[in-house]
Amino acid sequence: MTGTRLRLHGHPVSNYVNIVRAALIEKQLDHDFVETGASQDEAFLAANPMGKIPVLETPHGWLGETVAILDYLDDAYPERSLRPADVGDRARSRQLINVVQVYVETPARMLYHGVFGDVPNPDAIVAATRDTLDRGTAALARLMQPRPFLFGDRPGQADLFAFYNLDLVDRVTRFAYGRSIAREIGT
Repeated sequence: MTGTRLRLHGHPVSNYVNIVRAALIEKQLDHDFVETGASQDEAFLAANPMGKIPVLETPHGWLGETVAILDYLDDAYPERSLRPADVGDRARSRQLINVVQVYVETPARMLYHGVFGDVPNPDAIVAATRDTLDRGTAALARLMQPRPFLFGDRPGQADLFAFYNLDLVDRVTRFAYGRSIAREIGT
């Protein structure tokens, strides 16, 4: 541990690392950025048992998983919360984050090899991913109502998840299906 200074460990092209970086900036928290990739090395697994990034070094110990990190930041540094004050909006914000992660971003990752690599995606993966993305996209179209932010007058957790994930997914779906999920959900 480095004392009381926050240190974010991750890679600058990771959408999840950038969500945490944006949260630290929005909350105006002093922090260091340590460029590192995911690892199954024992030393890294001691910081995050999944071996994934981002990992946040805090005065309370190491913390992984983006949602947990954002909740920690709001609980430990509540002065500029990224969660809505209203309990209903807070629950809807978490719902939107879950839909983005589970039903949109995670399935789109199944297509990365064919989109960003040189190996075509198997037809079965493309079809299965399309079904999940169709449901996720329809759900987001119902849930997202920017005004200009999703839950309040400044960016919050849901905005950060939507911004850093939906742009990436939109690029994937444009390539794989010739469709823009951003247009479909009205953003």
